[in-house]
Amino acid sequence: MEQVSANASSQAIPDLTFGIELEFILIGDGQEMKQQLYGSGAPAFDALFHSKGRQLVHRVLSNHGVEAVVNGFTPRDNIGGPMSERYQKWTVAPEPTVSLSNDEQLLLPDGFIAEAIELKSPIFSLQDQDYWRGEINHVLDTLQNNLNSGQGLCPSVRLLVNETCAFHVHVGKSEDASRIFTLRTIGNLYQLATGFERVIDELHSADRIKESTWAEPTVDMVDQNGYIKIPLFTPPSSGWKRDADPDVSEDGTPLTWCKVIEDLTAGSNDPNHVVTLGRALQRLTGGSRLVAYNLNNCIVPDLWPLPAYNGTKFGASGSTTHFHPNDPQRASNTWTIEFKQHGGTLDVRTVFAWVDVVTAMTGLAEHCADGGFLEREELHDILESHAEDASFGPAEFLKDVLKVSEETRDYYDWVWQRTWNDIDPAPAASNTYPARMLLRHNAVQMADLRSRAAVVIELDYKLRSKQYGMFNSETKSAMKGAMKVKLRDAGVV
Repeated sequence: MEQVSANASSQAIPDLTFGIELEFILIGDGQEMKQQLYGSGAPAFDALFHSKGRQLVHRVLSNHGVEAVVNGFTPRDNIGGPMSERYQKWTVAPEPTVSLSNDEQLLLPDGFIAEAIELKSPIFSLQDQDYWRGEINHVLDTLQNNLNSGQGLCPSVRLLVNETCAFHVHVGKSEDASRIFTLRTIGNLYQLATGFERVIDELHSADRIKESTWAEPTVDMVDQNGYIKIPLFTPPSSGWKRDADPDVSEDGTPLTWCKVIEDLTAGSNDPNHVVTLGRALQRLTGGSRLVAYNLNNCIVPDLWPLPAYNGTKFGASGSTTHFHPNDPQRASNTWTIEFKQHGGTLDVRTVFAWVDVVTAMTGLAEHCADGGFLEREELHDILESHAEDASFGPAEFLKDVLKVSEETRDYYDWVWQRTWNDIDPAPAASNTYPARMLLRHNAVQMADLRSRAAVVIELDYKLRSKQYGMFNSETKSAMKGAMKVKLRDAGVV
């Protein structure tokens, strides 16, 4: 993989931390993997708890100088304790939401296995760009060269991503919970996500542009393999379209929705009542984690309800004001905003670009929260000027609002030119490779989903079905006119 170098950003790098989660599927000959891992003897103890695929990924990373652990959620795994200790190494974990499609499963050769894997990074300091860019580049390079090339420990092994895979980014303030986001920062971030949902959608593949529908999981929402069929990343508009207030759900626009967020979080830099946080979270995301912007980690404890701190009657809190600085439980929570909309990838350019986008969004949200009146008005002015402006697109959002790097803007310029026949070369799939048809099928499918034509078709449907909001006739006409140009440029009409 080509080394990607850092370019100077257009603005100061925010003082943030982040971590990434890469979901992918490993396929390979089961017997070959077993022989390589265990030889002719009985499987090692870890084989009772950890899959062959996860162990293979762990071994390859470890052999190339990457500190990593295998997490199978067994008694030996450390899933508790301070966050700063849990996320110091790369973690190879299972991922129950990822699987081959039915068509891909039919193309899996006899004797081959397919394992869903989630690779979690350590906590990185965003400002230490040389380190984290080098580390991520090295990890992805190692995976491609040793598990996706026909070389290495198991020549039959390949890696792929499909519609079920995702690339998540967790953005926080510190690795030890000494600094966490205020509710106003979270609200500002959600205003950006809500106001510019139609613009942010253009940064993604067609399968990650979801309708504004949401429902609690039921039996009917589980497929024959036991996987949840509802989106795991419903957009902000989903929450507003099901809001109890008809002025919000039926007649609302992005600016209407942003006003609700502002009212919920105004003056909340230091809330001192847990009900404030619970009400805000419920109104914004329904308390769900199956959303594009998972706020639960930074508002409520991520695994279990917490007891009230000594001398208070409120427990299960969600802000610094609800945890004494010395409360050990505070250090156990992640306190991150989790960005979940992006599709799966093992491409370093894609990883760097999306990290730049989400950290820039978070940095802007915090800047407008922590400053004075002028800084708070800055966000309001940005939204008023551009959220419902049909001529304001993703290129302007990246350059003028987020001020991301030139490298990131160039990457998305390339993304918006992709066609359905821009098929990534199947990874080392020679004519004799048993799973070559599976890899080809996957590559063709993903090329179609990433094509500009597929993306604008989804954008057009979402606009026409009023999922971006109930715009007035003038704005709606301008939006449809701009969308018609995009459809024509993409060769759709």
